[in-house]
Amino acid sequence: MIINSLLRSKVLNSINLSKSNPRFDRNFSKCHVLFKDRKKSRKSWFWQKGENNDNKKEVTMVTPKNCADTLDPILEAECTVAIILGGSSGAGYAAADQLLSKGARATIIGDNDVRRGKLAADKLCMAYGRERAIFKKCDATNECQVDGIFCDTLCKYKAVDILLSDFDTIPVKSHPQISCDNSATNNWNNTMTVVHTGVKHIGKENGGRGGIIVSCASILGLVGFPEAPEPVYCGHEPVVETMRSLAKEYPVKKTGVRLVTLCMSNKSFANIGLPEFPPEEFKNLEINKELCYPSDDKSRVGIALTHAMAWASNGSTWLVEPEPCLREQPVLLHFPEEKNQRIDTKIYDTVTCPVATENHCAKIVEDKCPPRNPNLDCKLKKEVKK
Repeated sequence: MIINSLLRSKVLNSINLSKSNPRFDRNFSKCHVLFKDRKKSRKSWFWQKGENNDNKKEVTMVTPKNCADTLDPILEAECTVAIILGGSSGAGYAAADQLLSKGARATIIGDNDVRRGKLAADKLCMAYGRERAIFKKCDATNECQVDGIFCDTLCKYKAVDILLSDFDTIPVKSHPQISCDNSATNNWNNTMTVVHTGVKHIGKENGGRGGIIVSCASILGLVGFPEAPEPVYCGHEPVVETMRSLAKEYPVKKTGVRLVTLCMSNKSFANIGLPEFPPEEFKNLEINKELCYPSDDKSRVGIALTHAMAWASNGSTWLVEPEPCLREQPVLLHFPEEKNQRIDTKIYDTVTCPVATENHCAKIVEDKCPPRNPNLDCKLKKEVKK
């Protein structure tokens, strides 16, 4: 009886939430301390980053533009070529499966686990056809190997449109980044190195046709949400800050490449805000990883990827909600551009971007994709270091 009553209450709460407003819970003040109630004397969370700027007198409220102005999708999956780092399982595999179901020409799965990578590619080929998924052994923390998988893919398909990485499923090594040259890139984190390599090969400046680079990250929640949110990561990569910073370094008008972040969480949008002081069970995330990392079912990441391909702007961050939530599409998160700015909470009451729900897989034929030359004599631009 107790279990049934709990399940019934959860279902009723979900229904009531969706009926009122599925995008914003106005009772968020119960989850965290509001900006006006914070004091400099209080100690911040161990995961809170940056300086405390709450004592500044002038605070600018920022209302970001609504992306619903876009009428046509920016990029669709038909006839695209994607490289997915860490695609043997989890979010990467879900993304590959979604792209192929929407008519992608091929997905290249780069993973350091040969057995799981080949098995994932075989499963996708059995479902969608021969050579639709190809496995290539690649250590995503090695810049030379990431560069090599790009060169090999460009040799066969002449272009790459999508790059997705999920370092939560990739073991992060303690040694520094292995770079193809002796430049300052050895001090970069894994996300910066992958994005740099991706822009080099996908960007229009170097002969590419443009595309999208997506980085995935698992988060516990957002501190200071919604006025000045800061993510609390389950892993080691500061993905949101890195991608937003690189989006300014690589403007889409110049490169033709959009940088987008997908944040996976076991919390719904209404509960994504975190209190200023951590509860006891969250003080040691290494012991309580099951409280942080989302479930093994990453099927919604694929839906979020195609949504981001169609509507996401450069530098945007999207929340992928867990399976019990009624909403399948990701939620756009807003961050202030400067320290003295705050986000107007009314932005979450606006209409979301339009979504094309039609499945193109049934009407896609191979002849629609531009032909490729199988006898192309192509050599790698540089030797891949092992």
